Formats: sequence, structure tokens, C-alpha cells
Amino acid sequence: MLFAQCGGADNDSKEPIVDRLLHCMYHGLLTHEQKIRLRNLLWDGQQFCGPKRWHRTICLDLPAPENVDVPHYLAGVLVGEITGYTGEGVRPRNDIAILREIQNLIVFEPSTLTNNQISTILSAFASRVYSLSAHIGDKLGIAGLGEISAGQMYQIAHICWLLIGTYKAWTPSETDLQSLRCLSEGLEKSHIRHCGFHYVCCKKLGIDSDMANELAECFRSVEGQEAHWGFEMLAVAIRRPNLSLMEDSAIRIGLDSCAQQIAWGAPKLLPFALQALTLAAANKPDLISKDALDAILSGLSQLKKQTAIGAEDTIDSACTKGHIRENAAALAKTLHCVNLGENEPEILTEWMDIINDKNEFAEIRNAGI
Repeated sequence: MLFAQCGGADNDSKEPIVDRLLHCMYHGLLTHEQKIRLRNLLWDGQQFCGPKRWHRTICLDLPAPENVDVPHYLAGVLVGEITGYTGEGVRPRNDIAILREIQNLIVFEPSTLTNNQISTILSAFASRVYSLSAHIGDKLGIAGLGEISAGQMYQIAHICWLLIGTYKAWTPSETDLQSLRCLSEGLEKSHIRHCGFHYVCCKKLGIDSDMANELAECFRSVEGQEAHWGFEMLAVAIRRPNLSLMEDSAIRIGLDSCAQQIAWGAPKLLPFALQALTLAAANKPDLISKDALDAILSGLSQLKKQTAIGAEDTIDSACTKGHIRENAAALAKTLHCVNLGENEPEILTEWMDIINDKNEFAEIRNAGI
């Protein structure tokens, strides 16, 4: 039906139909033949013409057209656009979108970028960070399309960590090293520290650094965004072990810090810490130490009472409690599904009773795996 509606439709009428077809694909509702038909709607010869509201990296999830190396095609398009940051091309219309697309390309198609393309990306990012640092003021400022400067700078640093960490065989030229120095100086000037970028930058510049120590220091930071991106790093390292972004020893120290956040009940960082440990419990339970597990169980015991919503709660406090309770329930359920020995800790049984309680909110009952 949807494919039939595309026949003879103009581009404006076709876009919402294609949008629904893409949603169907990502919910596993399209056959391989239907994916090929969808691909044919989105490719014009050797040029990808995706709908405006979707990242162009969706082309990586479709069957490749004949005679098109899709990852290398996409790399050429993205690197070509990002030269606008250096003043050598048209400035990208949506900073956040192109940053996300480059990140997706690095994560989902490692080893695609050439040395020249890596150099171009680093040079462009150095120029962008320099521009953003002039507007950041007291860490927050308006730049370009109105995005928050600090958020963009953290994302750029995060992508650089992914890029350098993934392309381990890459040997930087003197120009690349200068780009890394400019990036490091621009971030430091703006009081922004991404521990992963700091580590890989130091390694390439011949400066001693240790990822485990960097990560532990990150989680002790009073700067919320720095800790947030530390959790993002842990999540990527756990989800994508094929990229070898962190050694197990560093991940274990990061998880120990997350467990302490839960035991302390630090409200700003609790959801991130709970999510990171849920990922680890589902994918790498062996990296959760006994001390960390004890801290987690102690924290879950406290959160069971602290996150219960009562009549005295305001809308804001109920939302905060509900968000933390949902993530705590997900962690408890994941640990319940992991073999922790013959005798399951009592607190996990209590959380499972909460999850199975028909009077609980749907978000709690549906939390976790």
C-alpha cells in the first residue's frame, strides 16, 4: 500500500510516505525485497536523496546500490560539507546533525575514513572549537544556529575520541598534531574537559596519560556535562567492544565509580550511573566487581524508598523520582536476569515485586530487558 502510494507522487507528497516506510524498516517490518524498493526510492543514480528529518547515515542500513561503496560515498559527502567550518566551503546548515552523522559513520563503519579525511575533520573541528570558544563566555553562549556552545564542544571532543580511538593505526602528520594542540587549547580555554579526548590527545602528543585515572577523575567532577560524557564513553565502550575504545580495567574502574554514585544517591548523576550499570550487567557482567555489586545493592535498597511517589510530591519531584525509579527498576531487573549465585539478593526480589505490581506506573512495570 505505502509503496503503491509513492508511484507518481511528487517529492513533497512522497516524503511522509518514505518516513513511514523507514519507521517500518527500523521496527523490522520490511522484507529484504521491500528494503530494496525503499532503497530505490532514496537513491538517484549514485546520489542519496534521503528525507530531510532523517540522518543520511540511514543509507548504511539499506541494501547498497550496484557499483556504490556506500560508506566511502557517505564519508566523501560528510567530509566535503564539514570543510565549511574552516571557511573553505559552505557552512553546514545544522551543526548537531552533521556531528551526529560523522559520529555514526565512525561507530558503524570503522576504517572507512582515509588519512586525508581524518586530517580534514580534525582541522575543521579545530576551527569550529576556536569559533565556539569566542562565544562561550561563562561556559554557556549562543553560536551559529543558536545551539549551546558548550554542548557542541563536548560533542566535538567526543567524536575526536571515537575517531582517534577507533583508527589506532593512524599516524598523525605535523599538521594533524597542530590541529590536536589547537583543539586541546580551545577546550581548555573554555573549561571543557572530555576525559577520553584528553587521553587520546595526550597519547598522540607523547604525553603520559592513563584512561582509568582520567575516567575516575571525570566521575568526581562537579561539572555535570563532564560526568555525563564520561557515562556516554562507558556506554559506547560496552556496546561496541569491537572498537576496543577502552581496556577492561578502565571500564571496571568506571563502573566502580558508577556504583559509588548509586550508593551515595547523587541526584544529578543517578540516571546516567544506573543506565551505565544496566548496560554492563546485560553485556559485560564480569566487569562489575564484588565491591561494586555491594554498592549497587545498597543503593537500590535506598532508592526503593526514596523514589516512591507520594501525595506530598510536586509535579517536578514526582517526575524526578519517576525517572530515577524507572532506571533503578531496569538495573534491578537486569541483575535479576543475571546469575548472581544460588541465593538472589533480597533487594532484587523486592524490586521484582515492584515491577510486577499492577498498581505501579507503566514505565516501571515495563522497565529493563
